[in-house]
Amino acid sequence: MINELVREIVGCLKSGYYMAALTTALTLPDICGKAESPELEKKTKLRYINWYNKYIGEPEKERFMNFGEFYQNGELVYSLRCSLLHQGNPNIEDKIVCYLL
Repeated sequence: MINELVREIVGCLKSGYYMAALTTALTLPDICGKAESPELEKKTKLRYINWYNKYIGEPEKERFMNFGEFYQNGELVYSLRCSLLHQGNPNIEDKIVCYLL
């Protein structure tokens, strides 16, 4: 299932369907978090943030550490996921907390 979703994301990107690619990509931490932590059934937000930070946020933080750059943590990406998937709005300016390394 994950491999198929990733192939579809890549196909969307190649075809210029960027919003479709983004919305699909934002579901991956939900799916993977559920597989890794099924006991957090009623804690979707916590499960999403934990999975994202473990596999994406922290590795990205380490990658940008020497440059003093901003990185995206699970809370920020979860806010984007909720705003985009539930409201069709990719704007999360009112929720952004910048993480400067």
